[in-house]
Amino acid sequence: MVDRHPDAELAPRHVVTAAILAAGEAFLDCRSIGAEELERHFPTVVASCRARGYDPVTDLLPVAPAAHYLIGGVATDLEGRTTVPGLYAAGECAATGVHGANRMAGNSLSEAVVFGRRAALAIAGTRAPPAADPEWEAPAGGASPAAEVDLGALHRAVADAVTAGAGPVRSAAEGTRATARLRALLEQSAGNGRVAVEARAMVHAGILLVRAAVARPESRGVHVRSDHPSADPALDGVHLSVGDLT
Repeated sequence: MVDRHPDAELAPRHVVTAAILAAGEAFLDCRSIGAEELERHFPTVVASCRARGYDPVTDLLPVAPAAHYLIGGVATDLEGRTTVPGLYAAGECAATGVHGANRMAGNSLSEAVVFGRRAALAIAGTRAPPAADPEWEAPAGGASPAAEVDLGALHRAVADAVTAGAGPVRSAAEGTRATARLRALLEQSAGNGRVAVEARAMVHAGILLVRAAVARPESRGVHVRSDHPSADPALDGVHLSVGDLT
């Protein structure tokens, strides 16, 4: 990273990720720290590396980008209320406006702690707790057996499609192909059983995420488009919502 950014490996995450993808492989070099310091400050990391055949005292450690966080989610007010009566959202699943084009640790803390508390207080002040956990009831029209939907396999297929269409570096062509793959997966989650309903929700979320990536023809923060590498001033302050994608 020393040749790619003034902050080297401390560059923003999306910059490091793009560099790793461009290089094809990357390594973390801890060898200059020394065994005593590594084992004193990072005993769990050292043990985990050694269990997998790497010794950070003597070896380069291969690294790769991994799934991180969302920036946005379900729109809420300052108390976590959504547009669905009785439904609240707080934390990573919510769109509170505390993030810009990147995700910052301090902002994430506010998102979880501040808005989590606000939502809890709002809920406590507006409704009594339920007498018992409600039982799942399939919608009218019959229920499909849970076995008809392999949620694990579908989850992997959705993850692969979303990664291909809205991964760390994306393009309109990749997004279009991924959207087609996701729409095909909807046919595999037909039915009214609980597993099928959850599966469809997963696929629809993936479709919206990929379509949002395609609908923003620019690069801004963690949103990096290979076919639009620069930011578009016309999109300054523009936030996409479901209504913009339907």
